[in-house]
Amino acid sequence: MTFTAANIRVAGIPERDGFGVTMLVDRIVGSIYAPTTSVSMLSKMRKFYAFLTRHQLWVHDWDGTNLRVPDVTLSLLVFYIAFLCQTLSLQGYLRTTYGSVCQYVSAVRTWARANDRPDPALDFSTRLPHVRYLQFCKGTKRLLGGKAMTRILLASAKLRQMGRSFLLGAIVQGPVVHDMVAALYTY
Repeated sequence: MTFTAANIRVAGIPERDGFGVTMLVDRIVGSIYAPTTSVSMLSKMRKFYAFLTRHQLWVHDWDGTNLRVPDVTLSLLVFYIAFLCQTLSLQGYLRTTYGSVCQYVSAVRTWARANDRPDPALDFSTRLPHVRYLQFCKGTKRLLGGKAMTRILLASAKLRQMGRSFLLGAIVQGPVVHDMVAALYTY
């Protein structure tokens, strides 16, 4: 259910009050999301619709004419996360970030709540995030974890050069200089 001034009525205020309360309610409701956020959420929902189309998950109306979004369950959300891991980047899951997957999933969850559907990531009995959802997110984060750091050895000449630059006081000043130099030379 989307909120408008028509379905938000404050007791005692007439439909057209002459003081602009109705217009103010409409402006507040229209400003829930910034325009850039709304556009971003729409593009993320298009990805969800592409997912539904690709896997033929749309639900037909009783007469078979219209297609509807199916109920977004935890299983469907998990399937969608796996789909995102493969398709968000042209290089596949190697270039997809966990943050981008979270944004796409958040858009679907927000869409579900805005359309009076249950949040698929919440457990119905406790109204807390479902344990299976949290575990799958943790596994996704590990899969997409991050870039492997390449570490290289630091030559002693570079350490001495760093110590001299600390002693000049251009980088670090005060008593911290002596601590940094001592740390470099004890290594």
